[in-house]
Amino acid sequence: MVKFSFFKTAEKEKFLVLDIGTEAVKDLVFKKEGGKIVVLEESSEYFDEFSLWDSRNFKEDVIKKAILKTLQNLTLKDLPLILSLPANVFKSRISFQSFSRKNQKDVIVEKEERLIQEDVIKEARKRIRDIFYLETGILSKDLEFLELKILETKIDGYEVPGLKGYGGQTLEFRILANFILKSHLETFNKIISSLNLKVFKIVHPSQALTGLFQTPNAIFFDIGGEVTQFFIVKNGKLEVIDNFKVGGQDFSQEFSERLGLDQVRARKLKKDYSQGLLSEEVRQRIKEILSSAAQNWLKELKLKVTAKKILFPFDIFLFGGGSLIPEIQEVLEQSFSESHQIRYLYPKDLKGIKVSLKILTSPKDVPILLLCYL
Repeated sequence: MVKFSFFKTAEKEKFLVLDIGTEAVKDLVFKKEGGKIVVLEESSEYFDEFSLWDSRNFKEDVIKKAILKTLQNLTLKDLPLILSLPANVFKSRISFQSFSRKNQKDVIVEKEERLIQEDVIKEARKRIRDIFYLETGILSKDLEFLELKILETKIDGYEVPGLKGYGGQTLEFRILANFILKSHLETFNKIISSLNLKVFKIVHPSQALTGLFQTPNAIFFDIGGEVTQFFIVKNGKLEVIDNFKVGGQDFSQEFSERLGLDQVRARKLKKDYSQGLLSEEVRQRIKEILSSAAQNWLKELKLKVTAKKILFPFDIFLFGGGSLIPEIQEVLEQSFSESHQIRYLYPKDLKGIKVSLKILTSPKDVPILLLCYL
């Protein structure tokens, strides 16, 4: 197993959050005060190249350069690090497992509870490895699980806080799994170690979603640079996590190919368009260019929805940098808006967080702020 250098204790007032995305690096410093999360500093930097992740051996020097630039913009140093890795390599899934007891009348004691939990965790790991192999061809031995956590336990259909002290026959478990290729983890370990950073924990934003919002049934879309992640909450519980490989960078690529722009100018044009800063004539031209990318995004979503037999009795929330592209909301409204509310998720919608920095006001800032809760 790859070993990061970890802080031994969580007894620190301030933390550094480092979110390595598919298109950029973002970091911020926060402290916990009076039951709230107070953001003190932030910084971000785009990668120099579009095709950073085209191979398994992605470009360490480009990633390290971007991280260094963001860290240099912060005044607070030597803090415990909360680390999140790119969505195209760091995966999160929900697995449902069941277990049948032979002696259902016997009360479960501590030893039996431990053995059952170990068994269902083992089965969840195997099932996720098998599914991932069928989807990608990647062998199970190449995966590293960073978290396998039981989120919910039921006995004969009734939710319980734990198994100990209960009887019953049919046990059901909802399990969260976070995993990554071992080779990718080794690369990030090398980068983080070379920067003399010590990791407090490695987290995925999905872990924060269910505790933050009152909406019992919702689908959240985190539209990043190269990947769109989606999280389905049913009855207030996280039940589906998945992703597809289309994001905001695909829209920038349309500008590059159709208008002959380099990546910096293409990204700026996309930003100006999303913020409504262009003339109506230019906006119409841009809208025509982006329509095919938006339809491709929708096609990939529908493929996932069909494959997983997902129905849409949900409100729809959009966040992440790519969510600001108007065509994303338009194609969702055309396909799913008859009985659903579609809206953006803003930092001000997050509970228990205080952001005095005026620049952290956009849906694109939500992913890194979610990491502060973990």
